Amino acid sequence: MNKPYIDHIVIVEGTSDKSKVSSLFDCSVIITNGYDVDKGLIKLLGEKRKLLILTDDDEAGKQIRKTINSITKCENAEVNIKDCDKHHKHGVAECDIEVLYNLLKPFVTEKKNRQIITNIDLYNAGINSKRQRDNICDKLSINRYSQKQLIEIINILGLKIEEIIKYAD
Repeated sequence: MNKPYIDHIVIVEGTSDKSKVSSLFDCSVIITNGYDVDKGLIKLLGEKRKLLILTDDDEAGKQIRKTINSITKCENAEVNIKDCDKHHKHGVAECDIEVLYNLLKPFVTEKKNRQIITNIDLYNAGINSKRQRDNICDKLSINRYSQKQLIEIINILGLKIEEIIKYAD
């Protein structure tokens, strides 16, 4: 079964939220890690693609939405914690499938093919050190990320290998 496609970059609070959304939808998902929003990354993502903030309606969710909306223009989707409560936890990860489908249905669209860069592509381009990875992050004005996280960001942004090579030096 093909998952419904969302072209927006979906921004969620944590890893369990990302897992839940990714299990139901074909989309790019970025985690804020709670209040620890990478403002440089959010600004850069907002310049490249449409953003959709998906949080619950508690104080943390409201604060995260307020922070991100002050950086760039975003769509907002808010889950009601009364609809998403399991085992004394509440939030996106605890939502029933139907609740999330109904909430995100307006954002479903035709799938767009995007170029994917892999670890092998970076290795073949001579990008295989922490220093180079840090240079790329610095040139993009974002926090420093692991190789895996940086590749995910590169692919979400749609950067070409030629751009990445320039940033790495």
